[in-house]
Amino acid sequence: MNNASNSDGGCVQSATAVPLSLFYFFYFSFLGCLLPFWPVFLEGQGFTGYQIGLVQSIFLGTKIFAPSVAGWISDRTGFRARVIRVGVLGAGTFFSLFLLDFSLYELLIYSALYSVFWNAILSQFEAYTLESLGNRAHLYSKIRMWGSIGFIVLSLGLGGLFDFVSISWLPIIMVSIVLCAGLVSFSLSELRNEDEVFSGARTKSVLPLLKRSNVAAFLVICLLTQASHGPYYSFYSLYLKEFDYSSGVIGGLWALGVVSEVVLFLIFPSWVRRVGPYFLLKLSIGLTAVRWMMIGVLPDSLLFIALSQILHAFSFGCLHVVSMMYVQKFFSKEFSGRGQALYSGVSFGLGGAIGAFFSGVMWEILVHGMLFYVAAGVVLMSFFFVRCLNEQ
Repeated sequence: MNNASNSDGGCVQSATAVPLSLFYFFYFSFLGCLLPFWPVFLEGQGFTGYQIGLVQSIFLGTKIFAPSVAGWISDRTGFRARVIRVGVLGAGTFFSLFLLDFSLYELLIYSALYSVFWNAILSQFEAYTLESLGNRAHLYSKIRMWGSIGFIVLSLGLGGLFDFVSISWLPIIMVSIVLCAGLVSFSLSELRNEDEVFSGARTKSVLPLLKRSNVAAFLVICLLTQASHGPYYSFYSLYLKEFDYSSGVIGGLWALGVVSEVVLFLIFPSWVRRVGPYFLLKLSIGLTAVRWMMIGVLPDSLLFIALSQILHAFSFGCLHVVSMMYVQKFFSKEFSGRGQALYSGVSFGLGGAIGAFFSGVMWEILVHGMLFYVAAGVVLMSFFFVRCLNEQ
């Protein structure tokens, strides 16, 4: 299969690019419904803030282990596309239970079941995408940006839609999106058949790789950078409301961050060819610290806050794409699934959980702007480990 065009700066052939881009679009469209509107829907169903917090912690907690289980299965069998399909179908099946009436206990059980499947998908799809691109991994960002576009379209679109229709339509919309992702997943062909599965993947352990200083340092960097996002993902909207920002302005600021991420994805291939991933990693860590300091220092300046949102292009977009390149570098093809799972579990799972937990504790005891100073300090700690990335 030809996965990319012959020209160095060209794009991936449409036979590969279209299903990959569509799957990212629908996957992150679902998150564009889940993150902004699912808590609002649950509140409308009569659930308390504490109960909604339990649901969010379940979704986050399954990110720690679900990707690793999926990665282990994918690497042992070689059937990565099938694992992706099972994940989508399992998530859709259990999420569809929310179309019925449900109690608190049913809410928690259904949330655990669907999120195990849903959080198992992305790391394996990332591995599948990079395997499809082969030596064209620098074009990953142009495909991944469709996920960001999906998030923007749904988060902004539903915000306007729910001014006219009841938010009780949300579960139907989300189930429909998962169904679309499922249909796309059936267009994904296995990149290696059963006879081509690496026999070593059945017996080799990934632990020796983790003992390498550069791999261990990379995972620590991922954990620290994601932990620093705790105040942002947990309390950013509440923080801005303290300074009399309207809901519309707050929503626009969230969208501005994702738009800047899309722009970064478009220009990333030319950047990385010029300066390399190591420089972009250091730049992104530094600008992430600058972003958190800006939010803490002048929260009442809309211009300052908007500029800080543009830095989302680096604090998430650039950091993520560079991380994908390091995962591909450190974990050979036979370990690619487990490598993606480790990255996802350590960064978005463990790092995200630690950041969210301690942000909640500090929100109660600190001046709220101080949370973002602490976040800046946490991300700057990762500079101590960056130099290890070039060690063999």
